[in-house]
Amino acid sequence: MGRAVTAMVAAVAAGVAAAAAAAIAPAASWQPLPELVAAATGAHTGAARGASLVADAEARAWGDPASGCFAVVDTVAVPGPIADPAAAIADAHAAFAAELSRRGARIGGARTDRNESTADIELGSLRGRVRVRAELAADGHLRVTAAACAFNPRDRARSAAQCEQFWSTF
Repeated sequence: MGRAVTAMVAAVAAGVAAAAAAAIAPAASWQPLPELVAAATGAHTGAARGASLVADAEARAWGDPASGCFAVVDTVAVPGPIADPAAAIADAHAAFAAELSRRGARIGGARTDRNESTADIELGSLRGRVRVRAELAADGHLRVTAAACAFNPRDRARSAAQCEQFWSTF
């Protein structure tokens, strides 16, 4: 796996942690990718976790290296109570986009619908989509789930179909 994949994963994790595990299912043929989980986990173990801004975090990653398709999901919980949930959700989305941009990703076609943002992403040879969803949990925590599914040009049609299947479970 190239640096673009690792950078995408780190951007997803750091973007979520800077702001703030859904039941997302990978394609049956995908394998768990612990090296990508390590990149995501490493990205949110820095200042945010050290300053107790993150109460809980979970990262998961899968892929089909043969076709060049990869997905990562990172979920964090920020301790509550949250005084202004709408502002906290907007901040989570803004921090996520800023972290992706900082890591060299080009973001296009961004769309936001209340508590969820979706955007197209290009990072190196990878093309795909990112989504971030923020919800205020019953316990007062802000739960932020970020996911990315991207692929290189190796087997574009197969990979695009695998990502669409992935997104249908988000």
